[in-house]
Amino acid sequence: MAQATLRTVPGVDAVVITIRGDGLTQHEVAATCEWGHRAEELQYTTGEGPSVVAFTTGRPSAIPELAGHGWEWPGFVDAALDRGIGAVFSFPLVATVPLGTMTLYCRSAGTPPAGLADAWDLAGIATAVLLADAESELLEQISGAGAHDDINIAVGMLSARDNLTGDQALASLRAKAFTSGRSLALVAREIVSRHLRD
Repeated sequence: MAQATLRTVPGVDAVVITIRGDGLTQHEVAATCEWGHRAEELQYTTGEGPSVVAFTTGRPSAIPELAGHGWEWPGFVDAALDRGIGAVFSFPLVATVPLGTMTLYCRSAGTPPAGLADAWDLAGIATAVLLADAESELLEQISGAGAHDDINIAVGMLSARDNLTGDQALASLRAKAFTSGRSLALVAREIVSRHLRD
């Protein structure tokens, strides 16, 4: 579906499909390239951006000029512009509740590419495919993904160690990942591993 969307919508440079589970779990189902993968991970690390909005609201988030949204998502926008992202269009994968997102990344900013209506239709098809795969336990496997268990454990450890709420501990973990330029999962894994060695 990601490749089909990339071929269908002109002007799009990458397509990423993710599923979000309970708590902090996010699993990337498909990415058409490494650049798109890094872009989506940046939203996950900062906890802000069009994919986050599309998932939490259940409505598409279309940002043809990313540079104009620095006030809304300061961490994501600055880092995204540094990585050459000019525009982002995110569509929720919705059954009865949002399951995840299909996000289109463009290097060039400007008017939305022709074919966004097709992308919305393709997001619906991607949702149907993922729900059909639920019978083969794909969604259950994703919700138990090990890397995201590390994030939940690291948040709990930071919360207990520094006397923080869960949200404060997650913000601290995201800040560590963002300032070091590493993924949220990698920083969490290091925190958990360091604690197990001590």
